[in-house]
Amino acid sequence: MRKKKRILFGAVDIGFRIELYTKFIDRYLSEEFAADSFTKFKLAESHYKTNYTYVCEVSRHSAAYVYCYTICFFVFSLFRYDVFHFFSGETILTRKLRRFEFYVYKLLGKRVVMHFVGSDVRNPEYLYWKNENLISYLNGEKFLKKTKPWQDALIKDSLKYADYILVSTPDLLENVPGAHYYPVVIDFEKFDSEVKGVMGLAVKKMDAGKFTILHAPSNDKVKGTAFIHDVLNRIADRHKENVQLITPG
Repeated sequence: MRKKKRILFGAVDIGFRIELYTKFIDRYLSEEFAADSFTKFKLAESHYKTNYTYVCEVSRHSAAYVYCYTICFFVFSLFRYDVFHFFSGETILTRKLRRFEFYVYKLLGKRVVMHFVGSDVRNPEYLYWKNENLISYLNGEKFLKKTKPWQDALIKDSLKYADYILVSTPDLLENVPGAHYYPVVIDFEKFDSEVKGVMGLAVKKMDAGKFTILHAPSNDKVKGTAFIHDVLNRIADRHKENVQLITPG
């Protein structure tokens, strides 16, 4: 029997995707792969309950503890894992040691996947510009400074050392040459129970035939939120009997 390849997902979990990816591997690819997860940041369960194999929260420990833990975990992972799937450019070690970490993976024949989700390789000023100049943007005007210097360095390192690069939104394909578009995934099995606590709202089961629309962006000043809410409000006003709209208050 062929030995399973082991995958580690880490080291930050933007959008709570890691648990879903590990579940997918356990459910559908368990004969070939085994998956674990590691994170440096973990939200309170009151906000969103998710599980990881290994956790070292930087906000709860001293810098010395985190440094020692990650060094030990890095060495441990070299013996245990064949594939490393990293999100948002955050790897096991510190950012200053990123190139060293990549070099070691390459030297030992490990496979590395870099997965970018947005502001990790997109100038945050771009979203504010687009929000304020949407008509100009739709007419073809470009925002020149798409990335910042530290993002350029991250992209360069990823292109040099990673075996595969994924991005979560199509516009990032322009920032990362050779990347592949992989849309955001949502765990609908958890959605019904977890959404009840989003933003302190008590979302009740709706009557048959009635629709609930929830739009809760991480930042309501960007990503066209004002325009989206304008359209949603008009829909809710037009169909008061059949639509309930929930937006940030």
